[in-house]
Amino acid sequence: MSNTLRNWVALAVAALVSASCGSQENRVEILRASSPDGKVDAVVMVSSADATTPKVHELYIVARDRRHSDVDLVLTGDHFEDFSVNWRTVGFLDIDYSQGRIFRFSNFWQSKSLDNYSYVVELRLNPPPKDYSLSKRDRWMQE
Repeated sequence: MSNTLRNWVALAVAALVSASCGSQENRVEILRASSPDGKVDAVVMVSSADATTPKVHELYIVARDRRHSDVDLVLTGDHFEDFSVNWRTVGFLDIDYSQGRIFRFSNFWQSKSLDNYSYVVELRLNPPPKDYSLSKRDRWMQE
């Protein structure tokens, strides 16, 4: 095996080991709120790889009493303050927070396993009405 190929293999192995170490994070379900009709749950998971990384919030919509999966992920973010979810009515979920960074968001959810995609949940972000939803730190300003 040539030195160049050996170096590439070593780099690939190191990357895989590094990635697998990062995926062994602590993930905890902190909230499960059932929709008014009882068909779906909003599930909030919080994870952090270690004490030096921020807690990442993940919001999933899942069929009642089911485990979450990647296809059910509708929101990912961190640095949240006052984060909560509330069912306004059947098919409508409010996501309230005073501060936070959102990396991924979908304003709707549907699934083939629940009424063949005809059951739809709309999701609405509700940041503060007259203030920044990013902290000064997240806007790179002095506090």
